[in-house]
Amino acid sequence: TKRVIINTEWGAFGENGEIDELITPIDQEIDASSVNPGRQIFEKMISGMFLGEAARLIIIHAAERGFILNGGIPPGLYRPGSFETSMISLSYNTKRFRWLFLSTFEYNLDKYEYFIISMICDVVSRRSADLLAAGLVAILTQISCPENIIAADGSVFKKHPHYLNYVLTKMDKLISDKIKFEIIFVDGGSGKGAALAACTASKKLTKYIPYK
Repeated sequence: TKRVIINTEWGAFGENGEIDELITPIDQEIDASSVNPGRQIFEKMISGMFLGEAARLIIIHAAERGFILNGGIPPGLYRPGSFETSMISLSYNTKRFRWLFLSTFEYNLDKYEYFIISMICDVVSRRSADLLAAGLVAILTQISCPENIIAADGSVFKKHPHYLNYVLTKMDKLISDKIKFEIIFVDGGSGKGAALAACTASKKLTKYIPYK
């Protein structure tokens, strides 16, 4: 049986315009202010390193248009990187998120403002998960192997309460029923992930059906 190990390292995908139609003004802002403009386009659209910044920029855009934060946009929110991706993971917990926002930006969100910001965080999360899922399905379809193991690491996968389910739900919609896959968690980066995937590749797999 043929075995294929792919270390995706696909962060640079999009540098030649392959996904230009998916790039938003927020993506352009993030790219322009990064240390490597025009590079690592796909990474900037899906990576946990940039999700918090995407949410921050959208929140500011919404506030400047008068939709939220009518008590005044907190000056700290204008600071790049101030809205960390970990805040997105906490946005599903009303009390904890409102307390964290207050302690970080000295602004007490009302229920409506929390609802809007939590929706922004969820949209940013879902968009990242959808793009990731599409990329994974494209690879699995190209490989055309009936049984596959995907090794994943990173704080978003581990700490975001819904991210894995979002990825699996989208994959389930896009992938052929003939292709089975499993996503396993690893620590220590892509090398260890590839090794673990190789060690477990002989296991019989069933398609991971996401919790709904």
